[in-house]
Amino acid sequence: MRNKIDVCEAFLIRKAKSKKGETLVETLAAILIITLATIILIGSTMGASKINKKVKEADNKFYEQVDKAELKRAENKYAVGQIYIKNDTYSVNITENIDLYGEDKGLTSFD
Repeated sequence: MRNKIDVCEAFLIRKAKSKKGETLVETLAAILIITLATIILIGSTMGASKINKKVKEADNKFYEQVDKAELKRAENKYAVGQIYIKNDTYSVNITENIDLYGEDKGLTSFD
């Protein structure tokens, strides 16, 4: 057992006297790189969170408009409109009467 302790002590003494190893500058550089990577990760996460919130709000507004349009349709409140399609290449003009359901300023469904 004494032999193992002597070997460990000898190793530690050689390590302490050795000129090889990690310098303070290398340690500070590693800390700086880790810090910058963490800042970038946190910034990306916050940006993704803001985008996700805006998308959820837009989805909610869209589905509110869909609900309003469907309620108007269920109430048979509609207006008559037209769709006009023109194709100059083939000289085709199409006009179709349709029934519009929904709000004046919002999403509208049609038949």
